[in-house]
Amino acid sequence: MNREILNLKNLSVSYGDINILKDIDLSLKKGEILGIVGESGSGKSTLIKSIMGILDENASIDGEINFEGKDLASLSLKDYRKIKGKEISMIFQNPTEYFNPTRKISKQFIETIRSHNDISKQEIQKNLRRRSGRYCLRKTVTILEQKERRLFLPTYYTMDSGQI
Repeated sequence: MNREILNLKNLSVSYGDINILKDIDLSLKKGEILGIVGESGSGKSTLIKSIMGILDENASIDGEINFEGKDLASLSLKDYRKIKGKEISMIFQNPTEYFNPTRKISKQFIETIRSHNDISKQEIQKNLRRRSGRYCLRKTVTILEQKERRLFLPTYYTMDSGQI
């Protein structure tokens, strides 16, 4: 039997007097796949953002969010950063919108990896060159030096970890 890795109990999220989520219960076991479906504005993104700890500052959250036995809702930002991107992560609906078009993709990419790992810029570049051949990305260096938003490298860079 697979162990439970994510469990939500009575999760409620509101913005001021507006309740977005109310008393959500959910559990996910290792190896299971969960699809979140609903109309626009039904709270799908709010649910995922609450799990990831990236709700807007004016949101209030009640209930429990347990991941691998840790209550995510009670973790400090520092402790949350230790698991975010390594053990738990998300892919936004339109992930390319999250790159800053005025900065080189390489700088943003390296900054993201270093914020979650004790690794040098040189080691990231070395790993990227090694993996780019493995995933048939021959123009990786050219892509990274662009200031465009079309890129999926952060997804494939972390594929070797045990993310959900």
